[in-house]
Amino acid sequence: DGAEAAVLFGDGWSGLATKAFYWRRMGSKATLDVFNLASTPRTMQIHLRAVAPKNDKHLAFVPATPLRIPANRPVVLQTPPREFPPGLTSVVLRDPSPSANTSILLVQSLQIVPMEPLEQVGSPDPGEP
Repeated sequence: DGAEAAVLFGDGWSGLATKAFYWRRMGSKATLDVFNLASTPRTMQIHLRAVAPKNDKHLAFVPATPLRIPANRPVVLQTPPREFPPGLTSVVLRDPSPSANTSILLVQSLQIVPMEPLEQVGSPDPGEP
């Protein structure tokens, strides 16, 4: 379908089903597997729609400064733009707080967003009729 990149849940995630959604649960550490399907490096962001039920959750996209996710408030997290080489790159998410094993993060959706469009190969020359 012309996808330029993909992101999947890697190690450290478990599933949780409710009547309305299927969530992915993270405890103290997990990975996201980013696939750059282009033949050149791409600058991209990861977007997560998530909630930290009951307790605040601290989350660092290694290496980065940890973010505090307030309890019981749905949020959309966006990583800083990062260059990904062609192929697979695993991104580590870690909770550096002392409560890492008792606070959880539930992720409803996950998306990879290229910062610039991929150049079309074989596209017509604008000067050609």
